[in-house]
Amino acid sequence: RVRPRSAFYKRVVMGELDAARDKAREQPAKLARDARSFGVEAGFLASAACAQLLAAGVHAPRAYRVEMRPDEASPIDSAFSMLLSDFSPEAGWTQVGLLDAGQARRSLAALARLHAFFWEGGAFSTSGGEAAAELEAAVWPAGMYTQPSMQPAAQFDRLAAKYTEHSERLGPRFHAAEELAGVDSERLQTLGQRLQRVARDAAAESHPFDDVAAGDGGAGGDAGGDAARRFRTLIHGDPKAANLLLHEGGAVGFIDFQWTGWGLAATDVAHHVCAALAPDALAQEGALLDHYHASLLAAAAEFGGAPSLPSRAQFQAQYVAAILDMGRIVFAYQWSRADFETPSLNRNGYNKDARCAAWLAARCDRALAEWDAGGRSAEPAGAQLQLQCRPAWTVVPARRWQVPVAQQVQAGCSA
Repeated sequence: RVRPRSAFYKRVVMGELDAARDKAREQPAKLARDARSFGVEAGFLASAACAQLLAAGVHAPRAYRVEMRPDEASPIDSAFSMLLSDFSPEAGWTQVGLLDAGQARRSLAALARLHAFFWEGGAFSTSGGEAAAELEAAVWPAGMYTQPSMQPAAQFDRLAAKYTEHSERLGPRFHAAEELAGVDSERLQTLGQRLQRVARDAAAESHPFDDVAAGDGGAGGDAGGDAARRFRTLIHGDPKAANLLLHEGGAVGFIDFQWTGWGLAATDVAHHVCAALAPDALAQEGALLDHYHASLLAAAAEFGGAPSLPSRAQFQAQYVAAILDMGRIVFAYQWSRADFETPSLNRNGYNKDARCAAWLAARCDRALAEWDAGGRSAEPAGAQLQLQCRPAWTVVPARRWQVPVAQQVQAGCSA
């Protein structure tokens, strides 16, 4: 075995984090959610499913050692440690604040491979055996922190007011951005009101496996979740630029799997587009979505096919709903932290670049028109794409390749 030149050590002791202690006092539900998110990340990276994903050529950290000490009764006492392979600069990896169009093509192709590998009815989901069962238990039943069950219910009811409040404070760089040139002032002023009217339905369509979205009076409901099951896959859940690394040889690596779980690929893609792409890439949205869809079909064929991939039109309808859902959480909440002056790697594009923020407002305006025109409607089931191919890889039986917790070296979770 080749000894790695470097490793990345991630140690999380909830009680040592100022934000966690604040949440223990003021937002205990969010503290429990955050503690579980680290358990999801550790469980996924240590899983046989992740090991098989790496073998299939999708780049994520390889877990050398993982230790989890969750405490559901007292989340503040939870602790986790992960010794991971390192996407180091010396090995050719780098990070950028926002992706240009060429980099976005690479990241979307990599996302497509992740989604295709775990697609419902594909080789892994039907032949993964213990590895598939282990994965189900490790990740969120519905991935992504933007889903309604992980956000306050008042977010939907206060969307219009919060949009007005936040958009007014974004300043002249936002309002003068070229991306808003096609949006008249009345439509821009009423964007929050118009979005609020459809926000619950858009959330239900974007998060069909989320219990709150399903029971929230939206269009999805339980039947919506059942109908969307054929499109279910594993999503990263937070594919912002800070959670990607680019290799000089063209590969893309993913990190931070805290919000990984089951969902729609289009919801993951919409999050990625809104959060990670630079203005020049956003201007090529249509071509980039075409590239993603073509990459998804190619990867699914490589991995053995899938019985129910979305057509390009179906994918677009799902994407439109997801764009509106992104508008909901950004306008109602995340714009409260927008700062277009201070450089930041970690913040999402709409919170650090005025043109990205303006693009999202303009795109939501157009998405509302598409929604009202019925563009969100899925095609008949017979229109979906079916790929049945001889797999270029083989699902291997689940094998716990990391050392059992009881035998692991104490790697930082102890007091």
